[in-house]
Amino acid sequence: MEIGESAFRTIVEESAHGSTEKFKELYEHLVDRVYSYVRYRTHTEDTAEDLTQDVFVGLWGSLPSFSYRSRAEFYAYVFQIV
Repeated sequence: MEIGESAFRTIVEESAHGSTEKFKELYEHLVDRVYSYVRYRTHTEDTAEDLTQDVFVGLWGSLPSFSYRSRAEFYAYVFQIV
């Protein structure tokens, strides 16, 4: 299910302010996309799982410094971490 722009912004901003509940929603929204990309690039399941986990640890730590302007910019930010 696609999340509307306003709701998505709220999820990202509340995650950035430390809401683990909202970060879980963000994780669930992104994890398949991130894993698929990492899996394609690494060709091994174990490595892809480890790197996907690292991406979300990095995202959690860096989100407080991210200023949300658009969903596209947020996705670009996530994939910079990847």
